Amino acid sequence: MKIALINPFYPPYIGGIEKHVQVLAEELSKKHEVIVVTSKFPVDSKEIEKINKNLTIYRLPVLDVNMPFLSPPPALIGFNVRKAFELIKDCDIVHLHNRWFPSFLRLLRKCKRIGIKTFITFHEPVVFSVSEGFDNFARMYDDLWTKKFLKFTSGFFAVSEYVKKTLISEFKIKENKINVCYNGVNLKLYKKISKNNLFKRRYDINYDYVLFVGRLVEQKGLKTLMKTFEILKEKGINAIVIGKGSEKQKMVNYKLRKNLTNVRFIDEFVPENLLFHAYSGASCFIMPSLWEAFGMVCIEAMACGCPVVVSKTGGLKEIVNDGVNGFLVKVKDYKTFAKKTVEILDNEKLRNNFIKNGYKTVKDKFDWSYTFKVVDEAYKK
Repeated sequence: MKIALINPFYPPYIGGIEKHVQVLAEELSKKHEVIVVTSKFPVDSKEIEKINKNLTIYRLPVLDVNMPFLSPPPALIGFNVRKAFELIKDCDIVHLHNRWFPSFLRLLRKCKRIGIKTFITFHEPVVFSVSEGFDNFARMYDDLWTKKFLKFTSGFFAVSEYVKKTLISEFKIKENKINVCYNGVNLKLYKKISKNNLFKRRYDINYDYVLFVGRLVEQKGLKTLMKTFEILKEKGINAIVIGKGSEKQKMVNYKLRKNLTNVRFIDEFVPENLLFHAYSGASCFIMPSLWEAFGMVCIEAMACGCPVVVSKTGGLKEIVNDGVNGFLVKVKDYKTFAKKTVEILDNEKLRNNFIKNGYKTVKDKFDWSYTFKVVDEAYKK
């Protein structure tokens, strides 16, 4: 088969969706011819990049517009549908990974007209619950555009059962048309590093720390995170935040106002070969999100032997079994986030059980091979 994967962003721009598409493309190219059609963003990225004999990346020029309430990721316009269709018109499968580009509707229509089988992966739920303004925008967009996408789509993927349920309830998609394909982890890369921690060496870290990794946006529960760190300071516990985003300055202001000398921000791009060292070196991983469709950084932490304390919301409830492989905490309950973090740090037996059971969870359920199997089988139906 010849397969086209389409998403506005692709490495070197990196995020959970981009990592999903990249790994999926590379694995599918072992059996099929694969092209990725994406945006030329950052602007200095290559327009055409041959990854291997079966995988080629095509990056189309776009314009980055400044819309902070939607960023990150950046807001891009000007995607050339005509050129994109020329690239994909001889494909057997066209698979979209983003519903937020209205111009993609034209692509779906063109594919439907000539008999190409089309799929969409929903990486976010239909209902967000981030802020009133954003939620209103999302619902309006879904009413205007996403519901039209569904008419020209052969099949659907959801990155969690939670997302699948929102597709059924909000869009009335038949359950048998939705395949759940979880995000995964490359266990050859993401594993416990006991010696020569390159992250600690690179950033001159000679102390124990708890860790947060993610985009610095409201959805990630950053107010809860900073209030948790405030309590942890009283216990002498240090914290490291890895990420960039529109809420960074608010977090810095809070740190200065509360004199949180225990908190350090690393707001530069941390390459993957250092990221699993960061997880490995952490005493605990904290993820106080308001919602998560899945929670890739959670399984990355677990794969690296880092015990987790996460919000009891969305796809995270499908990863963490409370008290068995980590702790689930009510959304915004910063006092309990702090309490459970301290409990992990103070109880070696509990911590070791979470480490052992967390790794087993990832190995048994969230290896990328399971994702590839679900996708490949759906293509063949």
